[in-house]
Amino acid sequence: MINETSEKPNIFELLELQERKYIDELNFLVENHDRLSTVEGLERTKKVFDSIRKHLEHQDQLIACGETCDESVASINSYKNVKEKIMEKINQIVLMHVDEPDFLEGLQSLRIEVKTMADLEEARLYRNLRKLIDEKKLEAVREAVLEDMVGTNRN
Repeated sequence: MINETSEKPNIFELLELQERKYIDELNFLVENHDRLSTVEGLERTKKVFDSIRKHLEHQDQLIACGETCDESVASINSYKNVKEKIMEKINQIVLMHVDEPDFLEGLQSLRIEVKTMADLEEARLYRNLRKLIDEKKLEAVREAVLEDMVGTNRN
């Protein structure tokens, strides 16, 4: 849940914003696939895949801070399983041509996995990590993610 009174978002809010953005992009791509030109479809797909990969990278930085705590093992393992499925879907879709029927089916399947991950994050993962990781580590990850996000947007 985003804290609207805070001047600067915490790491969980940053990741939530990043996730919402790529989910919106993926939804647009799936819902408008038939109306997009091949070039635009490919460009948007690449953008979505890059956004998902970047989000997972940022999330891994956060998870690394809580991996040693016994209380977080189950939710982190669930996250890793869903992450693996997402990366497998992306790798399968990349091998397809944008005009193939399987391409759209792959995007739809990816959207389901992404939603599964978002639900997992809200329900368990972030809640556990908030309790287990001290504020200094959370702030350090936040700063690293922000720096990467700013650097990515400049390129």
